[in-house]
Amino acid sequence: MQKGKPCKLVVESITNIIGYGTVIENVAPNSVIHGVPLGIHNYHVSIDVCFDDDALLPITIGDDPVKVKDFVGSHVAWPRSLVIDDRVKAKIVPQKLQLENKEKGPWSLSYLKNHIAKSLGDTNTIIVVLDVGVFDYERVCYIIREAIDNFCSMEKITSSCIVLYMSYLYNQLKKSQLLNMYGFIDPGQISVHSGSARAQIDLIAKRLERWDHWSLVVIDPHGDKVYFCDSIGRSTGKELKDVINTALKIYNAKADRVARKKLIWESIKFPKHPSAVECGYYVIMYMKEIIENHIISTDEKFGEKKTYKQEEIDIMRGEWVEYLQGFL
Repeated sequence: MQKGKPCKLVVESITNIIGYGTVIENVAPNSVIHGVPLGIHNYHVSIDVCFDDDALLPITIGDDPVKVKDFVGSHVAWPRSLVIDDRVKAKIVPQKLQLENKEKGPWSLSYLKNHIAKSLGDTNTIIVVLDVGVFDYERVCYIIREAIDNFCSMEKITSSCIVLYMSYLYNQLKKSQLLNMYGFIDPGQISVHSGSARAQIDLIAKRLERWDHWSLVVIDPHGDKVYFCDSIGRSTGKELKDVINTALKIYNAKADRVARKKLIWESIKFPKHPSAVECGYYVIMYMKEIIENHIISTDEKFGEKKTYKQEEIDIMRGEWVEYLQGFL
């Protein structure tokens, strides 16, 4: 069986990424592919996915131009200068998405499904070891094949999908030297099914020192405010308020800080999702917008946006996929 390494395929310029493929290794330069000599300046490439319907093969086959999409699943010669090692991160601007239905996601999601089948074989789980700084303790995230399929198909997602995107955001903050502005709490440790209220209180209090439905809670310990973000407009439950109020009291006591007599809770008018499956995606979108736009108070609203467009969610899903690929 021929060995290969995943790659990004570009045409015309190094920034114009039009697909993904696999560089077939240990192929002699005098090999011939579809009647074209490989030569020393080209790679033997298997085209796995193409997301630009108009892109042409950089090395023609025959007399007429040939579209890349027509050779998906086939092998071609491709200039070395137009191949990017998939392990090297590059800025990718997805083409305009034209989704016919939720099963047809953006190009990177389609690629992931194909790439998983090739890379994982019989393995069912991708193991992601998170940076200790994400939650201030060692955390391993297990992304099972079913979770990936659900994410790629816009079905309900689990906490592992949200944790993975938290890890992605953490790395973006680290690169931008903004880790002092934001922190994350492991949703798997504070959900309603994850243990005693006391354990949840202690976890939240410790993080401040440095339901089947997903909501986002943003805690501003220095402003004595808590922002509740819920994609169906639900109000804050008493149990959640009691847990966070107590955790903040512990934090303030340890920090020797005089706080307001009463913690201020505010429900922010965030975009609301249209059906029963998007709540997890909307929680991720909330985090993404807050961090990307440096939103740190309710004075900085999300505008009049009532919901997220599918294209906006797909950009986030593409980022999730790109990040997950680094662990394959």
